[in-house]
Amino acid sequence: MSYIIIILTQFIIYYLIHIKSELFNFYDYVGIQKSHEGFVPRIGGLIIMIYSYVFVFFNKVDSYLLDWPVVVGSILIILIGTKEDLFGNVRPLYRFLIILICSTIFIISLEKFPTISIPIFEEFLSIRIIEVAFYVIAISALTNGINIIDGANGLAGLSLVAMFFGLIILGSIYKDYKIIVMCLFIIIPICIFLIFNFPLGKIFLGDAGAYWLGWILGVFIIKFFAEHPEISTWCAVIIVSYPIMEVIFSFIRKFLDNRSPFDADHKHIHIKLFFSINSNNENKHFISSLVTICLMPLWFVPISLLAWIDKFSYLVLLCISMQLILYFLYFFILPTPDRKVLASLIPKFSKNLK
Repeated sequence: MSYIIIILTQFIIYYLIHIKSELFNFYDYVGIQKSHEGFVPRIGGLIIMIYSYVFVFFNKVDSYLLDWPVVVGSILIILIGTKEDLFGNVRPLYRFLIILICSTIFIISLEKFPTISIPIFEEFLSIRIIEVAFYVIAISALTNGINIIDGANGLAGLSLVAMFFGLIILGSIYKDYKIIVMCLFIIIPICIFLIFNFPLGKIFLGDAGAYWLGWILGVFIIKFFAEHPEISTWCAVIIVSYPIMEVIFSFIRKFLDNRSPFDADHKHIHIKLFFSINSNNENKHFISSLVTICLMPLWFVPISLLAWIDKFSYLVLLCISMQLILYFLYFFILPTPDRKVLASLIPKFSKNLK
């Protein structure tokens, strides 16, 4: 009964936020991936975080969410993200620094790390400072990767459900019921959010939600694989492959273009796909949701094969190869959005587009 009440209250809160959205309209959000008309509240992720903790407290379960480094990190990330969502006045560099600080606090508090069985690389990670730096960068990259893919109706939300479900699959195989319960208490609030986000885009995840959920996913993955050295860490790579690919290739593109890594990027796959389909600038909500469905081979298919990948290691290479091929096919076949069109639609970003 308590589960039903919690779910209903979250639904009601989202509905009230939707019908009273003007109460949260402190500035007009402008972005390359904007696919809606008028104002849409960007605090969906904040509610997800609150209700994830509500599930934990009401059910009195042991959770990584209650570890003090995670609590501290959650507070800082949600505060900086919510400030950006409500007022739009937090520079990307400051947000990234907060994520780095939170990641560092979490990583240095750990007593053990996942086992990465790669010759030479494993030897480097045996040096404590390199090991800490590697995982700080990894969890920070994943956090920003989720924020990057939060650009189409349901894309980040459904991708996150798939990634947390990937941990549930592994938890079921290795009889780790703690990770199953923890992930369910994240997935359920996300699913309630998706009722309003996909396909109609009535409420958005926001930076707070994208950052927090990406960071928590990283926390869960690192803790889970550290506790299960018998599981290949390539499974973790498969789970987070889509957002990490976007981070890596976005960084490479900006480096080659001699641009700041914090500049707006109009060459992400979901943005190119959106503008390719949306040639007449109509039916934006439908097309934004269609983009999410078209990208399912990147965010859903690899995780759906996770149970087999865990058993047959050669499938890892096959799966990653197929993802890379598909990513590059999307990237090179889809035309880059016209810079003049983007500048007319989003003048705030025109000076950063090259």
